[in-house]
Amino acid sequence: MPENPHLQIQRLVEWLVEVLSRAGVASNDARLIAENLAGAEARGVKSHGLMLLPIYIKRIRMGGIKTDYSVKVVKDTGPVLLLDGDGGPGQALAATAMSLAIERARRFGVSFVSLRNSNHAGMLATYGLQAVRSQLIGVILTNTSPAVSVTHGLGKRTGSNALCVAAPAEPEPLVVDMSSSTVAAGKIQYAAMHGLQIPSGWVLDRDGNPSDDPADLSNGGSLTPLGGYKGYALGVMIDVLTALLAGGKPSVELTSQLSEPSRPTGVSQALAAIDPELFIGRDNLKRAVGDYAETLRQTVPGLASTPVMAPGDPEMLAGRKAEIEGVELTPQIRRVMDDVALSVGADFLTLK
Repeated sequence: MPENPHLQIQRLVEWLVEVLSRAGVASNDARLIAENLAGAEARGVKSHGLMLLPIYIKRIRMGGIKTDYSVKVVKDTGPVLLLDGDGGPGQALAATAMSLAIERARRFGVSFVSLRNSNHAGMLATYGLQAVRSQLIGVILTNTSPAVSVTHGLGKRTGSNALCVAAPAEPEPLVVDMSSSTVAAGKIQYAAMHGLQIPSGWVLDRDGNPSDDPADLSNGGSLTPLGGYKGYALGVMIDVLTALLAGGKPSVELTSQLSEPSRPTGVSQALAAIDPELFIGRDNLKRAVGDYAETLRQTVPGLASTPVMAPGDPEMLAGRKAEIEGVELTPQIRRVMDDVALSVGADFLTLK
């Protein structure tokens, strides 16, 4: 069976910018979205990569993602900001919020930016790495529309609310990006697109039974919370720190980006930055985190004899590989890309 073609990351970014621009997205916003989607593909986070492109294009055309939007500063107390995103593109809004968090952390040492009335912001690691490039620790939280069952309950009730923490380290930053559900909803959708079976327990069917069929998620089923009650509790508290603190909507009140493409989802994000210079110093933190991660990697493997990795290593290694070999494109993803190009009048992406 022939190997799937690969595409260099920068070439993919430029194609995505063209597609999004033709759909009516401002050039700077188009680049932020493109870099986020391509970055997710490169890091192996397929649930937040190219499979989202047709959803975004549909929502842009129908008004669910506003291209003519205006970010409003609701409150500004120096290190703390409250923003209203006016239903704009989630990636552009989150990148702007993190830029403000970085600038305020440089001035005050720490910062916290609440962002309400946003949209799906894609892979959160993008914004964590944005902070790391400024030698800061980044913390990012987001809520999502209902997708997850609650302990002892049936159906979708809370979101697959997610968090990312990124810390500068040598030689590579330490980045954890995870949902409060067992897996992200996009991972189930990716499996369905590719005709793959999923591990039993990722999804419950409409009757609350563990399922290995990805179709059950869209047929009245739900995602399971990560680790049971602990994931449920984590998801609830992410709602508190993102939406309720900002006067936004908790997961149970949010609009689904799949079923209601003409309405902004109304999700909320919280983005914080911490300057290590206030503590042990930037260089000292980089060394300490790097040494700690390396100590973890040197742990003696257990019975499975699988090498021990530090948190975030699989994504980091995938990203390194993609920088050399490019991003793999499956036939299913190629069809998505061709359909989107045709719908907006962009050039089809030819692969050599």
